Amino acid sequence: MGSTIASFALEAAAKNGRSFTIRGGDGIHRNLLQVEGSLNGDVGIFEWIAGQENTLVHQRFIQGGKTTGFPNQNPARLPGHP
Repeated sequence: MGSTIASFALEAAAKNGRSFTIRGGDGIHRNLLQVEGSLNGDVGIFEWIAGQENTLVHQRFIQGGKTTGFPNQNPARLPGHP
């Protein structure tokens, strides 16, 4: 069973992030939220995927990540990465 997304996360995404609708391999549409930020001095993105009834099904910080609209990115494969 998933967790509910914390309200502070939704507020941060609404103010500073972007929301995308994605479709999983199971054909179900979900909401992806990506917010640029930092964690322990490392710059990157926070991302959350909300399933049905706003249930949290994924959360992650990606060091060096960018807002792309795609979850679980590999920063080394992003354009402009050295």
